[in-house]
Amino acid sequence: MSIRVRARFSNGVLMPLEPLDLEEGREYVITIEYEPVPDRGAEGQPEEPAP
Repeated sequence: MSIRVRARFSNGVLMPLEPLDLEEGREYVITIEYEPVPDRGAEGQPEEPAP
C-alpha cells in the first residue's frame, strides 16, 4: 500500500500538511520526492516563461 502526502521540513522535522491515518508505533518506509515551486514575481505570482 502507498499514499501520497505533502509535507514541510522545518527545524529538522518533516511535518505532514494533512492528517495521516497511520497505525501508532508502526514503522514506515518513506520515499521523498521534491517538487520545485515556481519562481514568484514581485507580486507573488509565478513569473511568465520567456518567449
